[in-house]
Amino acid sequence: MKIFRALILVVALALTLSRGAHAGTNYAGAEFSTALQQYYQQQWPQAIESFHKIMEQDPRDTLSLHYLIHCYIKRNDMRSVLYNLEQKAVQSNNKDAVALAQLGIGYISRSMREPQMLDQAQKAFEQALTIDNNLSIANCGLGLVFYQRRMMARAKGYFLNALRANPEDLMALERVGDIIMNDEKKPSEALTFFEQIVQKAPTYPDGYWFVASACYDMARYDRCIENLKKCWELDPRGLTQGYHAPILLGKVYMKQKQYELATEAFEASLKINPSNPEVQYLLEQAKNPPKS
Repeated sequence: MKIFRALILVVALALTLSRGAHAGTNYAGAEFSTALQQYYQQQWPQAIESFHKIMEQDPRDTLSLHYLIHCYIKRNDMRSVLYNLEQKAVQSNNKDAVALAQLGIGYISRSMREPQMLDQAQKAFEQALTIDNNLSIANCGLGLVFYQRRMMARAKGYFLNALRANPEDLMALERVGDIIMNDEKKPSEALTFFEQIVQKAPTYPDGYWFVASACYDMARYDRCIENLKKCWELDPRGLTQGYHAPILLGKVYMKQKQYELATEAFEASLKINPSNPEVQYLLEQAKNPPKS
């Protein structure tokens, strides 16, 4: 009888743990890859549907929520998604930590036009963390708040908290690496974070951009070129970091004195944004290189 009761307790414990386990998004899987492809092809209704499905499976997925919100922004419908996020938080009587954190991510996006909303985002994340201080999306969100405020040491701490709770949080990986590369001036250390992103999400263009950026700072130009081309291939319209890829590619070619290739890269960049004065200047430099 004692053995039987012990067995029941073990089974019950296993069931409890399995229910509470965080089954994260498979960033290398077809579902996430399809959603990204729809986003970068500007198929907003399809991308919205795909990212909604991903969020239903993993409501703690900071990166997919970011993409979902930006799909609505691209459709000039920020109001709808923010209303839905607010409604979820209110319906839980502000006791659902995940709903509060999702709302905070929404407020961060809105703060791009209304800077005062960053304060509301911070409040939402802090409230979520009082309920669950290990919640990855809330830690990452609070890191994003301090990142925007250029308080990088505090931001890094929260991103690392997010990664301790969820090592698959790509946005936290990305921002930690960015701080290490640009604020701490340690590109080789940052590269280890960026390489994890590419490994986990091989169709995510921004991962290749960050690998390329670290390689550029380390003067590893061949690998930089390889990753810039991959970023550009996945984001040819320049919706995210693909916008910067041909610019940096042209700069690398300039360093290598490959002026024709630099010209091609800068001309491609101007097709995305014809009025970019920096690229216009760089193009003139590539077309009129110094005489050897």
